[in-house]
Amino acid sequence: MVYDYLLFNLLIILLPTVSMALYKRSIKPKLTNTILSIILVGGPFVLWDSLVTQKFWFFNTDYIIGIYIGKVPLEELLFFVAVGYALLCLHVNFKQIVKKTVEINRYYIIISTLAMSIMCIISSIKGWFYSFCVFVLILISIKLEARNNYSVLRTMSFWLMAVVTILLTLLFNYYLTSKPIVTYNYVYTMGIRINAMPVEDIVYGLLYAYFIIFFYEKPILRLFESEK
Repeated sequence: MVYDYLLFNLLIILLPTVSMALYKRSIKPKLTNTILSIILVGGPFVLWDSLVTQKFWFFNTDYIIGIYIGKVPLEELLFFVAVGYALLCLHVNFKQIVKKTVEINRYYIIISTLAMSIMCIISSIKGWFYSFCVFVLILISIKLEARNNYSVLRTMSFWLMAVVTILLTLLFNYYLTSKPIVTYNYVYTMGIRINAMPVEDIVYGLLYAYFIIFFYEKPILRLFESEK
């Protein structure tokens, strides 16, 4: 039905909200930081989505209410908001439970930068433009890790959340593609798929989680906090 995707987004918001309400010791993400990080990260993701919709992927009009922001259905915009909120609910609680860090030295940064640069070139030559965009985002995340005091990748809590994010991405995409609410143009991918989902979607989900957390925790955002 036309409300499927809308109800799916509502479920994503309700699950962490109800869980935190029932479990009194849970931590709620700071509202100001949550809003700012979703705007700072979700905004560019939605803009990019509007540029590639009808090229990289398509939305089935049988499952959306028909309100669009540019080419993007309202439900897709709400998906970024809902997922961003859910990710931050997980992040603040995992961060409280798992305080260990992992070491990432400069050789990892150099090797990763070189590898992703090579993959960008190969993807561009092959016409794997969805893959190319993903590799560019990885390069941006590596640059942020190298140039900022706060590191997302050095926190063990992120890697725990990464496992959860992958599982949720598989679940969400299975739902979206099995109906299908979303279909893909595989010409722009490397052709590696899990069911109907291109493998790029898993990395794309992890990158969204990374950027959401980075800009939630970025010290400059503390200037806007109203909470202590």
